Amino acid sequence: MYDSQKISQLRKEGQLTEALTLAREAIVREPDNEWNRRAAGWVLYDLGKKALQVKDYQAAQLHLSEFEALALPPEDEIINQQMSRLRGKLVTQSVAKPRNPQALVQYYEQLANQYPDNGLNIGWDLYRDLKEQNAAKQVPTEIVLKFLRVYACLHIEKPSQLHSVMLTLALDLVDNPAKRLEFVKWWGLENLRPEDFERWTQGERTYDSLAEKVAVAVSNSIEKQRCSEDIELIMPLLERLGKQYPDNIWLRYHQGKLLLLSDQTDAAVALLIPVVRAKMSEPWAWGLLADIYSDDPTLELACLCRALQTKQEEQFLVKIRLRLAVILANLQNFSAAKYETDIVKAVYEANQWKLPEELVNLLNAPWYADAQSAADNIKLYRTHAPQAEALVLADLPSINGVISGQQSERDGKPGRSFISYKDGKIMTSIPAKHKQFRWLKKTPLGTPVVLKVAEESARSYVLTLERRQGDPWDLFAPFTGRFQAVKTFGFVQDDATGYKIFIPPQLVKDHNLVDGQMLTGRAEYSKDSKTKQLGWRSVFIAM
Repeated sequence: MYDSQKISQLRKEGQLTEALTLAREAIVREPDNEWNRRAAGWVLYDLGKKALQVKDYQAAQLHLSEFEALALPPEDEIINQQMSRLRGKLVTQSVAKPRNPQALVQYYEQLANQYPDNGLNIGWDLYRDLKEQNAAKQVPTEIVLKFLRVYACLHIEKPSQLHSVMLTLALDLVDNPAKRLEFVKWWGLENLRPEDFERWTQGERTYDSLAEKVAVAVSNSIEKQRCSEDIELIMPLLERLGKQYPDNIWLRYHQGKLLLLSDQTDAAVALLIPVVRAKMSEPWAWGLLADIYSDDPTLELACLCRALQTKQEEQFLVKIRLRLAVILANLQNFSAAKYETDIVKAVYEANQWKLPEELVNLLNAPWYADAQSAADNIKLYRTHAPQAEALVLADLPSINGVISGQQSERDGKPGRSFISYKDGKIMTSIPAKHKQFRWLKKTPLGTPVVLKVAEESARSYVLTLERRQGDPWDLFAPFTGRFQAVKTFGFVQDDATGYKIFIPPQLVKDHNLVDGQMLTGRAEYSKDSKTKQLGWRSVFIAM
């Protein structure tokens, strides 16, 4: 067996001291034998790695120095790369790092220049230090960017876990839209890994995937800078994620905003109208609708009026009020314009905010000093807001329904009523919150209503609800027959149709029903929540 083979065998058996002794002896005998020197190099690598694990930096340095003396040729690429990484680890572990962020950046710049082949180790250390720096104290954006520039100079594998976590950190720390976009372009969206598209759960909460986060962040950067030439950078990712996560409303929101920016209004409207439907209680949603119809002053006015009917604190309404005030002033409705202007001025002064140029222009306008402010603009909102709602609800059908159940407020959960309506031949029901429709709380069961229903992320919810003309319980099938008692519940066989109708325990109890009693009532054809079987079930008994 050759010396190099014996050395390798001892190394594999973990007898590193014996292997090094044999290697040294073999090199003395045959100083030009490259196999012996290569085997010695791997022994020194294992010894250096072991020394680092126990933080014996002096021993690690001695092993590295002995390896350098071997002068292995560049063609031995693997061992040279491994020793270069080991050398970098020795530096990062044994040298005290500066605490000052600026000095820490310079420290990593020197490491990157001195150990270009040790990018992975340097990169992970840089990531951990930058994360720690930010956790201890907010790092200025300019310092964060310097860290990211050092990272960009490192030779690392892409895609990789390190590359992905650095993107996550950059999205959290870089608040400058232009710089954030610049980093993402360099990072390369093609480097997103399959696992970067997966959401993750902690406890009972589910968090967005990295792909979702970067899609929203980049879209936001493009929108703020209005750089339409970068839209194609993110649009394919938005489309892919929109299909994968239809419950993420913000993906459609940003896709629609970018389509607006690129003057694709019809496509934008198709995406944004459902967003407004889902957020009808938020003023920004109606402001978004006003953006869509900004070329039509009448519709823009209607959207802003509808926004001001939402229940929000004034600081969240000032931009809407200011925008409305400008439109009203242009329409020469100075009394209404002054009312909005005065509220905006009061909010800015109360919060000690700098007055925006639009507000200053209104306050200095010739009409402002002479105008008498309106007492309020409630009538104005009520007059114009329905036009905005019509834009959102126009393509939704009106559905006849009946109030079929009620649940009072309890355990901190809001009160709600259940509205039944026909979905094909089957009756189904949907909850409507009393907080949204306050009149429901005192409205008797069986009252006919008309509603519009929207679907969002496989969830249906009531958008509009009003009373309608009709007899109580008019959507439910009438029945007449003799009650057949079974324990706490019973059945009725309808005289006209022969259908067997289930009478639930609550109705038996409420009406003190007895076996053989003739009953008249209303029933629904629906799916039993327990058995999942279709059948007839009474909802109302006439006594």
